[in-house]
Amino acid sequence: MLRGIDKKGVSLMISYVILIAIAISLSIGVYAWLKDYTNVSPKIDCKEDTSMVLEDYNCTGEIIKLTVRNNGRFSVDGFIMQVSNESEKMPTEVLSGVGQITLPGYFDFSSSLEPGGVRGGDAVKFLIGDFSVIKVIQIQPYIIDEKSNRIMCEQAVIKKEGIDDCVFS
Repeated sequence: MLRGIDKKGVSLMISYVILIAIAISLSIGVYAWLKDYTNVSPKIDCKEDTSMVLEDYNCTGEIIKLTVRNNGRFSVDGFIMQVSNESEKMPTEVLSGVGQITLPGYFDFSSSLEPGGVRGGDAVKFLIGDFSVIKVIQIQPYIIDEKSNRIMCEQAVIKKEGIDDCVFS
């Protein structure tokens, strides 16, 4: 009779070992899934002291010409410009461009704009299109990495409000 009791104890221990193994396997599986599901890689952004200034704009005919200056500590490869015809509204409209434009609203400099450098006039032109008036201009610089990806400088968005002289017929 003693032997039957011993066998019952062994099977009970085996069931506990199997239960613990299942629990550990499930926890490892859930951890691997959560690690893959969530993106824990650091956010890619420009360096903190990257900055541009919209020095001047000139609205003539169907074209708006900008003069921008890099007043930051790092080079900038281009910028995106958005406009609005309402001063209360966030600029969301992009314009077609002339020159180094690859996508509507984007302007790639032919060479990086170094700190303190200025680009303007004929080098930075955008076609107005369907707009009859522009009241807000917003520019956001970006850099281009080794893989030709544009990295937006979210800390360096410049918004020029109160524009009254960009009226087109």
